[in-house]
Amino acid sequence: DIAEAIVAMHATKGGLFTKEDIANYHGKWEEPLTGSYENYTFFANGTWCQGAVLPMTLQILEGIDLLSMGHNSPLYMHTVLQAIELAMADKETYFGDPDFIDVPMTGLLSKEYAASRRSQMTNVAFNEMAPYGNPINFQDVRYVPQVSDVDVAVYKNNRKEISIGKDTSYISIIDQAGNAVSLTPSDFPQSPMVDGLGLTLGNRMTQFRLDATHPNALEPGKRPTITPNASMVFKDGEFYMTFGTPGGDMQTQALVQVFLNHIIFGMDIQEAIEAPRFRSLNWPDSFSPHEYHPGTIILEESLYQTHRQAMINLGYRVEVEEEWAPEFGGVCAIIQDTLNNLLIGGADPRQESLAKGK
Repeated sequence: DIAEAIVAMHATKGGLFTKEDIANYHGKWEEPLTGSYENYTFFANGTWCQGAVLPMTLQILEGIDLLSMGHNSPLYMHTVLQAIELAMADKETYFGDPDFIDVPMTGLLSKEYAASRRSQMTNVAFNEMAPYGNPINFQDVRYVPQVSDVDVAVYKNNRKEISIGKDTSYISIIDQAGNAVSLTPSDFPQSPMVDGLGLTLGNRMTQFRLDATHPNALEPGKRPTITPNASMVFKDGEFYMTFGTPGGDMQTQALVQVFLNHIIFGMDIQEAIEAPRFRSLNWPDSFSPHEYHPGTIILEESLYQTHRQAMINLGYRVEVEEEWAPEFGGVCAIIQDTLNNLLIGGADPRQESLAKGK
């Protein structure tokens, strides 16, 4: 009955779904991708989303003395932006549905490869999309994190026209038994709802590329490489944190900044979430028509007022958004404090969000 309702709605809207499409579809379990930063291990979804950008970025930053730079100083922002842009250049070059293309993921997540990418960081802005690397040379070398024996499952058409904050959501849950969920559902209300079912249909095919040579090229049965992604973090082999955010290409950028705020600068998770953010636009946007703003960054207003000229001097094209602007994400997180037997939640004032325990 559900399939018939979906197909009937498509028929009235000029859509393409058939009963055969739905009959041939099945979900499956996937092993999460893993990377690490010092004694923290990250779990991410596969390359049908951008989740692996988070550990890739942090592995590039590992070993750099970020603390001495000062929180959100021009040098700190430049360093983090460079790591993000290097990881996103690799995402643009290599990420796609792993059922259709051979993604060199062991190379992309190896510590040796991260070191090679770190060596490509420069003293000034890239000004155009960062150079992509050659992870294939590192395919046989991979850092394998040590974790406890648990199961882990884990914008812009025109950015001024996209409605931020009423589309992608993020849900983080830890129950009384310690089971944790990290989930990033998306697309309502931009996508249609099937009458009578309360079921929405995704619009993520807008994130495919129509260039047949691109790893995220449109093909029948293929998943587009989407922006929604969710993360989990282990510390010293034990579960530590679940976190995520809405925000298109800002998602992994926001999570990198929140994690570093918390771990490097010692902020509690709510302070880490509320701290001012910065954002790079220095690659083709994930959403059609994949607009590209070379060398451009956006700063929240307090950073803009303080560091605009310094970032310009480093070669960036600098734009500004108001403090706590929705386009900087809406990070929510839960930390498991085993020492004090507490669950500690944080919620982002940039979008409608809530942390609640009972």
